[in-house]
Amino acid sequence: MNRVSLACAYAGTLIFAAAAALDLGALGSGCMLLECPPESYLATALQSRLLDFAMLCIPGALAFAIGWVLRLVALASARRRTWFAIVAISVPVGLGLALLVALGPGGGHLFPTTWRAYSTWRNDVFLPLPPLLLGPLVTIVAGHMAQTRTRRAWAHEAR
Repeated sequence: MNRVSLACAYAGTLIFAAAAALDLGALGSGCMLLECPPESYLATALQSRLLDFAMLCIPGALAFAIGWVLRLVALASARRRTWFAIVAISVPVGLGLALLVALGPGGGHLFPTTWRAYSTWRNDVFLPLPPLLLGPLVTIVAGHMAQTRTRRAWAHEAR
């Protein structure tokens, strides 16, 4: 189960990072100095951008979620309560931090309300990514710690 958990966590993290990199390349132009489109097009532009990003990120998030749950099950069955608690709270804490970071540039708004705000929002939209990677990194570290501990136990039994 350890290898499956690690494989899912790695795959999910890499797919999510690749989706973010692909979306970074497709930021769009937004609003040029005096040539802003009508405000009525803003909702359509945001919806298109967020749906494209979501469709790229869903496979990575699903793979990571499977790896996270498998890691929690493995830690619970091994009675590793401290690591279980750390891994269990890492994802909600990362999501909370990412939400706080996302609300900062928009002045408390999650999404821009004008084209001018969209022009600055699209530059700051990737600030929440590092906190979002907290959960996957903790899960991967816990998987490697369990793998190292298992190898040591096997070496000790072989003596």
